[in-house]
Amino acid sequence: MENQIDSIHQKALIRYLMYVEKTNNLVMDNKRWQKKVERRNRKMTIEDVIKKTFLPLSFMVFWFWMIEIIMKVSGQTDWFWWIFLAGLPFGIHKMRLILIPKGMDTTAILGMAALSVIIGALIGSIMIPVYVIRAIYVLIRYIVQK
Repeated sequence: MENQIDSIHQKALIRYLMYVEKTNNLVMDNKRWQKKVERRNRKMTIEDVIKKTFLPLSFMVFWFWMIEIIMKVSGQTDWFWWIFLAGLPFGIHKMRLILIPKGMDTTAILGMAALSVIIGALIGSIMIPVYVIRAIYVLIRYIVQK
């Protein structure tokens, strides 16, 4: 009988320790959240505005202009390829994974690499408006803080 009571107390103690550990993790997450809020609420400098607004937008304008020049065919711009190539630098790093098979022949590796580039370009063409909206948001936030 005494062994049974000890095992019940031991199980309760283990449950309590797991609960304490879980609440400590929540407190630590709350501290991380507070740091993020403090970083977001700090006053924005002109350096932040240049890095987050003007440089990305100027790169986008330059890249779009360059792609438009490249994609001109007999005076007309091929818009499908323009959107595809315009999204390429904005989507490759957002993929987080490039599919390269192991133990396959060269054509399979090249095919999977091409598929990764296509998926990255499609993700990038979706991310372009997100970057533009973020840049406008940062600029408006800077103007309102002044």
